[in-house]
Amino acid sequence: MFAYYKKGGTRRFENKTTGLHNLKLDDYIKRLDIQKASYVNQVHVCKLLDCVRFQIDNMERELELLDELVKARFVEMFGDPRINEKKWKAGKIVDYFEVKGGKRIPKGMGYAERKTNHPYLRASDMKNATILDDDIHYIDEEVYKRIKRYTVNAHDIYLTNVGVNLGMAGVIPKQYDGANLTENAVKLVPKDKILLNGMFLSYYINSPGIQHYINERKMSVGVPKLAIFRIESMPLLLPPLELQNQFASFVEEVDKSRSRIQKSLEASQELFDSLMQEYFG
Repeated sequence: MFAYYKKGGTRRFENKTTGLHNLKLDDYIKRLDIQKASYVNQVHVCKLLDCVRFQIDNMERELELLDELVKARFVEMFGDPRINEKKWKAGKIVDYFEVKGGKRIPKGMGYAERKTNHPYLRASDMKNATILDDDIHYIDEEVYKRIKRYTVNAHDIYLTNVGVNLGMAGVIPKQYDGANLTENAVKLVPKDKILLNGMFLSYYINSPGIQHYINERKMSVGVPKLAIFRIESMPLLLPPLELQNQFASFVEEVDKSRSRIQKSLEASQELFDSLMQEYFG
């Protein structure tokens, strides 16, 4: 019971002070206004919180296992890109794609205060080979007119090339067709007919072998950067498109499971937080 109450108390104190790292434990305990509850009630509350916490831990582990499953499936189907033991046809990014950068918001301008028709996709939105929906920013019409040439289309491949998330690739979902692209990422535009499935290419770039290539070539002085010419010279494998599509279908099915688990996880986390608030403030 005390462990949960301490967690709730810590949250309250952090709202009022600069933190608890310099607060001695006995002083901290004296400041806690411990609720007077019977032992039976304390046990009931702890069991309830333990149950929800157990569910959260299990779902987080399930998500990790799904990620590991997709990575293992990729290696099983295509091998290690560094050694190309399956002897796929090889080339470079520049042979098949144009690499086009995004654009920063003009100096003196900023994000819109409310949702508009113009999403602005940042590097922090680019995770899990897709675009996360939880914190999308928007720009108004005036800003859009200044940077309207720097947009993405549905199914484009993005690659972050500046900052701590450098090197992450993914596919632009349909709902972000026409969105503006940050200066911290590029898009890969096919030059000719489609020879690569976007989902395959994303996982190919995110694979350990290509991440090793990226890390060896990024500029590490100051903010990490990967020059466009480095991206253009990135090695590329071209397995049969049918095989790539099979992998993409597998990822799609896994993503459905991931989405269901993620929604349950968020609901359980909200329940846990509300119970902590109810019992411990």
